[in-house]
Amino acid sequence: MKYIVYVIAIALLTMLLIYIGIIKERNLNTLLLDKLYTKCCNKVLKYLKKDTLISAKEIRELISNEQTGVLWSKKKIGVTNKIQFTNHVIEGLIKLDKIQLVDDKKRVYSLKYN
Repeated sequence: MKYIVYVIAIALLTMLLIYIGIIKERNLNTLLLDKLYTKCCNKVLKYLKKDTLISAKEIRELISNEQTGVLWSKKKIGVTNKIQFTNHVIEGLIKLDKIQLVDDKKRVYSLKYN
């Protein structure tokens, strides 16, 4: 009787760990994209704290080789389409009121002070 309880406990624990793994694997792509986006936004904001202005081309070069991963997975994600991801980062930072457009023709941005 004692061994049956141990076998059932081990089976339940195994099922729980497998279920947690499936949930983490399902949400991995979203988590990696969010982590990469946050990393690139922070890199742009850090650059803007040192220098006052940054152009879209400089942002593109700044985030071109960024990669990120999570501790429990071997999968990594990186910036492959620099132009599209740069536009996504710029739009996100403008929506968050972190940066503002200074020159429309050259696409130059600066930090927004509230």
